Amino acid sequence: MNKQKTNDCIHCGCHNPITKEMEENLKPLPKIIYPKKKHKKPTLLYICKEDSASIIPINNNQTAKVKAIAFHEGKVLANGTEDYVKSILDKKKVSYDTIYLTKNQTLLPGFVEPHMHIIPSSFLGTWKNLSRIENQKLIPKYDFDYIKETIQNEIKILKNVDSDAKVLWFFGKEVDPSLMPFKINQSPGSLTQLETFDFERLDQISTETPIVLMAASMHTLYLNKLALEKTYKANSLNEDFKKLYESLEDFINKTNGMLQEVEQMKWLVPALPINQVSFMVENVSKYVAETFDEAAKQGVTFLYDAALQKSSIEFLKLYADLNEIPVRFGGAKIYFSENQAEDLKEFEKIENYHNGYIASIKIVSDGSNQGLTGSQTEYYCCEPKNNLGIANFSNQELRELTRICIDKGWSIMTHANGDAAVSQTIDAFEYAFKFSVEKKNPLDFRNRVEHCSILNETNLFRLKKLNLSPSFLIGHVGYWGYVFRNAIFMEKAEKLDLCQSALDHGLKISFHSDFGVSPIGGLRMMEQAITRVMEASPNSPQIHEKNVLNPKERISPVNALRAVTIDAAWQCHADNWVGSLEEGKFADYVILEQNPLEMPNPFLNMRNIKVEETWKDGIQVYPKL
Repeated sequence: MNKQKTNDCIHCGCHNPITKEMEENLKPLPKIIYPKKKHKKPTLLYICKEDSASIIPINNNQTAKVKAIAFHEGKVLANGTEDYVKSILDKKKVSYDTIYLTKNQTLLPGFVEPHMHIIPSSFLGTWKNLSRIENQKLIPKYDFDYIKETIQNEIKILKNVDSDAKVLWFFGKEVDPSLMPFKINQSPGSLTQLETFDFERLDQISTETPIVLMAASMHTLYLNKLALEKTYKANSLNEDFKKLYESLEDFINKTNGMLQEVEQMKWLVPALPINQVSFMVENVSKYVAETFDEAAKQGVTFLYDAALQKSSIEFLKLYADLNEIPVRFGGAKIYFSENQAEDLKEFEKIENYHNGYIASIKIVSDGSNQGLTGSQTEYYCCEPKNNLGIANFSNQELRELTRICIDKGWSIMTHANGDAAVSQTIDAFEYAFKFSVEKKNPLDFRNRVEHCSILNETNLFRLKKLNLSPSFLIGHVGYWGYVFRNAIFMEKAEKLDLCQSALDHGLKISFHSDFGVSPIGGLRMMEQAITRVMEASPNSPQIHEKNVLNPKERISPVNALRAVTIDAAWQCHADNWVGSLEEGKFADYVILEQNPLEMPNPFLNMRNIKVEETWKDGIQVYPKL
């Protein structure tokens, strides 16, 4: 049976007790990183000088090219033929600068990132990145020895900088055992064994420095013995802790250095060194700025934070008031229980854009598939045995929480990775609409299933009937597809991220990064949906059928572009402002060196298309002027 847990949850990037603890105590005011400036918004006319140049504004949800586009006072003035656009400018009687797009240059709406996490990623900004993903690609060598060498080098640097470094801890993030070599047991009935980190393994790295590693799935903390000892000491007077662990030896034996989920991960918080926690908190503004800058560098002009708490909302709004920011952002407020939602106010439609607007409620139904906590109908094909993952709510709890939000007019983003979680989530929406007080209509909502990883034909029909749209963490296919197909799910992995099937059923789809689970990057996500190549395969980068995860689910470049622009904007209640370059919308756009819709060989090439310029509100934000 599935393990049941309520209220809090650990999974992907959506929630974590370590960052939650610090978010709830987010007292420092945001720092000024980029002081506000007064900008003149130029009136610009872009013309395709050569036939190979492209302007694709996505008019009326179509991706046809136009020859010219004009921006005036931070908005789109007109697009169409050169003569038409010039006539509109002449009627305005304004001076303008003409810019000619030359060979292969392509002007598109800025990309929309519909599910990511600004604050949790920024809180962990000072932690050493131990991810296998670097510059949008998987690094070739990634195993325990790589982690060991990297950490030992960092500890040496730490000690050279600070002679008193023995009192400091080493913190690492995004370590991902699921992307390391795994062992296929040959005996009948045996299970695949993924790499695991216990305290004895980490003691091979250091016994003198406390080591804490956050798993990329964010459902597990790995501690060496010294860190376990300090954690035990910090909780030795806690009665709840003492009921669970009679002694230090008992604590070590029961956890083995792997603190799982909130019930165990929370014990680390009292042990965290105050000076290092303070350093993490003090640097939040710095890493918020870096996140925004990276988005602009990737051509992303709009971010939607998928799990905001009250303190995070206040911090980000004030940060945007104090600083120049190169992106727009909104988000969803996370709710954990029916009781919490009882105080939810009626939803009021967001008519005008403002930084940090809230248009959705976030609910989390299960865990992470690569973290082996996604809620499944069948056992995982790898150790531990008889594992169905974790359901965060009983069926009735999820139904009532969903109904309350629907009754109050709120659209919902429900995190559901495993196939059991997806079914449970759809059940909850069916219940909510059936028993909503005012008989709400699904067509009046923009409800989403986040990740929606493992699907089947029945649930696709049900999604359409309820107007539920999936947002796929498409990196599951590109980065993790090989381990899903060969270790975690086996044949069931063919049901992962059914993009083309969703489109065939008339569903709007989007792609997201779940940053920091995978990097922000609209072009990379398009590529992974178009090719579905399992990049961790030993046969990669050759493209052949056995290297592609369910090739029938590959989608066209046009549909991939819609999934990172207009359809993603629709899911975020932002399509009146961004996602296309129609008259009156914001002048948020990107200029690429090449048209992604016309690439003959997109694999490992589309993500490398150079973003030459990114503009927000008619002002160039990348490269910064």
